[in-house]
Amino acid sequence: MKNETTVLMKDIQKINLALSHLEDICNTLDKCGFVLQGFNQDPDYVKSSEAFLNWAIDKYHTNNR
Repeated sequence: MKNETTVLMKDIQKINLALSHLEDICNTLDKCGFVLQGFNQDPDYVKSSEAFLNWAIDKYHTNNR
């Protein structure tokens, strides 16, 4: 029983971490002007928005400013 509880707690921690990352992505997209509608949002829109942000970061972010 103790081992099952430990596994369950680790799974819950992983889920909470994933939710935290998702919230960070949504907040970043929102700050960049993308319209987010929570659970009703088209997943392809969110993925394309994230891809655009990654492209912009790769293209414009440099430590050689």
